[in-house]
Amino acid sequence: MDKKNLVAILMLIILIAISIKNLYYQQSSVNYDSKLPTTMNWLFTPEDIRTLGDEIIASMEKLKQQILAVPDEECNFDNVMVPYGRIYDDTEFSLANIIFYQYVSPSKELRDVSEECYNKVNNYKVEFSMNKEIYGKISKVIENIENGKAKAPEDPEDKQLLEYTISDYRKNGLHLPDDKLNELNELQKKMNELINSFSRCYNEAVVYQNFTKEELTGMSEDFFKGLFSMNKDDEKIYEVEIDVPTHGTIMEKCSVSETRKKTSRVFNQRCKVNIETLNQIVAIRLKIANLLGFKTHADAVLQYTMAKNPENVMNFLNGLKEKLDPLAEKVLEKLVKLKEEDLKELNEPFDGTFNEWDLSYYESKLKKKEYDIDSEEVKKYFPLDETLDEVFKFYEELFSLKFKEVKSDNIWHPDVRQISIYDKETDYFFGTFYLDLYPREGKYNYFAYYGLTPSYEKEDGTLVNSVGCILGNFPKPTDSEPSLLTHNDVLTLLHESGHAIHMTVSKQKWTRLSSSRVEHDFIETPSQMNENWVWEKEFLKRISHHYEDYNKSLPDDLIENIIKTKNFDSGLGKIRQIFLNFVDMKIHNTESVEGLDVNEVYNQLKKEILLYNIDEETWGIATFIHLVSGYDAGYYGYLYSNVFAADLYFSEFRKNGIVVQPEVGKRYRELVLEKGSSKPALNLLKDFLGREPNDEAFIKSLGLN
Repeated sequence: MDKKNLVAILMLIILIAISIKNLYYQQSSVNYDSKLPTTMNWLFTPEDIRTLGDEIIASMEKLKQQILAVPDEECNFDNVMVPYGRIYDDTEFSLANIIFYQYVSPSKELRDVSEECYNKVNNYKVEFSMNKEIYGKISKVIENIENGKAKAPEDPEDKQLLEYTISDYRKNGLHLPDDKLNELNELQKKMNELINSFSRCYNEAVVYQNFTKEELTGMSEDFFKGLFSMNKDDEKIYEVEIDVPTHGTIMEKCSVSETRKKTSRVFNQRCKVNIETLNQIVAIRLKIANLLGFKTHADAVLQYTMAKNPENVMNFLNGLKEKLDPLAEKVLEKLVKLKEEDLKELNEPFDGTFNEWDLSYYESKLKKKEYDIDSEEVKKYFPLDETLDEVFKFYEELFSLKFKEVKSDNIWHPDVRQISIYDKETDYFFGTFYLDLYPREGKYNYFAYYGLTPSYEKEDGTLVNSVGCILGNFPKPTDSEPSLLTHNDVLTLLHESGHAIHMTVSKQKWTRLSSSRVEHDFIETPSQMNENWVWEKEFLKRISHHYEDYNKSLPDDLIENIIKTKNFDSGLGKIRQIFLNFVDMKIHNTESVEGLDVNEVYNQLKKEILLYNIDEETWGIATFIHLVSGYDAGYYGYLYSNVFAADLYFSEFRKNGIVVQPEVGKRYRELVLEKGSSKPALNLLKDFLGREPNDEAFIKSLGLN
């Protein structure tokens, strides 16, 4: 054997060894100046997931014993808080890899095992977070610092870690006697299992409805391509899966009222089992709040937010509703008149009733009538891939970033893309995020940014970079055309990519200080601030390309009409948001759950707050996913964050009519986005604005003054 062949064989052996070593997770723990991306392993078998789950628990147990072995009088930041921080940092990455399979994997077996292992590991984490001995050691660190036995940490982020950790433990009830603490522990475990069950039902719900072509009048010919059809009584019947994009399209385009009603009903009758699941979750949340000394779950949650208490939230919602009701009523009058004219043309009687399944259809017609906007025409200028590329180029210029696509077979589905983000000037690697943008069976069926793991610094000084995923459900490409986005889809894209940038560029030493841990009524601010650009002519001109002719951008007259619709939905759309906020607060700001039925609350408030006729034979509460995904007693944050988002945009980014201001964008990135939760959100805003935030721009942006 010659030397050349021997070297080749040795290299092959080394590569195989590395591949085996990296079986469980492919993580590049890289130095700060490295350009190598952090990735996760999406090629797990069910057994790999179980093994990794066991390894996470074993690792946490080992570090727990290390902390407990430190004598009380010797407890300090280095021997207690550093290993404590490492426990959460080093398990966050692997646990995220386990969790995410249940939301995206095409394999039901992997989704099931993912949920099973997540419950097992999360139950251990609950026990760990409720461990009084660990809490005692952390308390001793503070005590020893105060009495001079231990040195206080000098690094500001170390100080924050200590402060937040002790606060978290107290929030978890470690001040309670043992019997109450054990009860709390069991309640947390049960609640986590119920939340997982609610989410799985939501993610995996698949509903179908059969229609004739006549019943789908108004739908384009492309809509029927790929649909399963059968002949019945000499008539072709189409089987339609009512997923998120299909539901939206039918509600907007189909001229047959009965079809819209059936579609709305089947879509909002998903997951009936989740009603009782949510009833149990709400009851457990109240028990936990009571154990912690709070009257309601909302009281317990809101103490850690910018709003501070339920009274402030309700004052905010009621005040906004009072201002928006007149706008909503004016729009509804126009919609009712349009429906009356429509039925008159069809020689059909009109009883004066405007139904919830009429809303999208007549809103679309009203927009076209008043603003001459044909959403089907608009979509032709926003092919998904080209629009994404243009949005990323815009971010590159505005925030001084660089986006690179990573080609890899290490993905969970062929549709998935992987994007890495760098600093444009220094090539500093911030992190990576995935794009999973089309619906499929078993996948999370809404829109969200899922932060898999924030960046953090390892003990040896190397960096684990941020990883996340934009989960979308945009229309799939067809044989004749690519995935095409509505203007509202583009807004959604900017919103979720705003989360992606916020989470990815966050640079913290500890995961506890990451962007995902900012106050809940601030977390939507960066993503909502990004939405403002979809109302700017310069931006729309820049990112639009006709799917059949790349050189054709959205025509000026169409752009101007789109911009005129900015506050079209300030009335009815915002009122629906307020309705959902009242549902959230009603079920979580109660001192008793006796006789409480969350679906009854939902439908009753729907009748009271929305201005049109509702379908009471549905249970939309069963798919109100935000109530189990971290927005409990916090859904108001979407509206509340809008106050800060408007202040940021109109006070700094939109000065003098200039849309792209790189110097402002970079300063915002450095002072707000990169800081994560290492400072209170109010301080981040003041650092950037140079003053206290206010609601002047928000009120003006809604057309209310």
